[in-house]
Amino acid sequence: DEELEKRKEMLYPPFSKLALITFNGRDCDALRTEKAIGEILSGNKALEVLGPSVTPTKKGGKEYSLLFKAVSKKNLHSSVKRFLELLGSYKCLNVKIAIDP
Repeated sequence: DEELEKRKEMLYPPFSKLALITFNGRDCDALRTEKAIGEILSGNKALEVLGPSVTPTKKGGKEYSLLFKAVSKKNLHSSVKRFLELLGSYKCLNVKIAIDP
């Protein structure tokens, strides 16, 4: 019961939907990622984005991770779709998505 109360308070599943997005590529950088996140969040009170966190890769690049958190599945999916559209314009080559990881 205590764990469920904490999850409800923090809006974690089963009280929300999550999408973990990791990506890397030659044109990915924190500034562009922040801009894309800002576009998605503007006017969207039902979405929270945690990150980006940056991890070095074996090849000397960087991998970015974001966690999208939304109350509704519909809002989560439309937000992830929009983010991927924005990310696509930056030529981020490798993108992985995990829903409710």
